[in-house]
Amino acid sequence: MLYKYFAYNENSLSSLLNYELWASKPTEFNDPFDSLLTIEFSNNNITELFKNYTQSKAVCCFSKNMDSILMWSHYADSHKGFCIAIDYPELEDSHILSDVNYSESFLEIDHESFLYSHREGAVNKEWQRLLTQKYIDWKYEEEVRLMLHLDDPQAKGICFSLPDGSIKEIYFGCKMNKKNKSNIRKIMESKNVTFYDMKKSQNNFKLEKI
Repeated sequence: MLYKYFAYNENSLSSLLNYELWASKPTEFNDPFDSLLTIEFSNNNITELFKNYTQSKAVCCFSKNMDSILMWSHYADSHKGFCIAIDYPELEDSHILSDVNYSESFLEIDHESFLYSHREGAVNKEWQRLLTQKYIDWKYEEEVRLMLHLDDPQAKGICFSLPDGSIKEIYFGCKMNKKNKSNIRKIMESKNVTFYDMKKSQNNFKLEKI
C-alpha cells in the first residue's frame, strides 16, 4: 500500500468525491532543495533546457508509512485530518512511481543521459533520480513519488484520476471530530473501503489503528 495524508478541507473532500489527486510542480514544495538542478553547463541554452524540462514535471507524494506521528502532525492538520491507503500495483500499472533517495550530498548527473532523455521526450532514470532526491533529514517520510508531465509549464500542478477501486482504506486522525469522519464515510459509502481510527498508544510513543 501507499499512503497519502490530508488535512480535512474542501480540496481533500473533492479528491475523495472525484477520485483524483493533485500533483505539484517541485518548485511548489516546502523544501528549497527538492529536485534541485545543481549543475551548470557552458552552453546556456542547454542549462535553460534542463530547467524548463524540470518545470514541465509534476509530482504527487506518498508514504510507505501510515502511522508516523510526524507525518500526521505535518501533513494531516496535527492529527485532525485523515490518511488514505492506495493499492500500489494498481497505481503502478498506469503511472511512473519511484522511491525517494535520501542523501547528505547533491546528486551527480550523467549529462549525456539527460540530453538523451530530452530527445526521447521521456522521464528516464536520470530524470527520475533528479525528481526523487531529498536531504537525509526527510528520511522519516519514507516517500514514494508519482511523476507526471505538465502540458502547461506555467501551471503549478495537475489533477489526475486514481484507478477505480484503488483506495482500499481510510484512517482518521486521533484528533479528528465525529462530524468530519461521518462526512467522509458518506462520500465513500459506495466504495469498498475499510475505515480505521488512529489512537494514541497507552504504553509508548506510537499510534495504533482500531
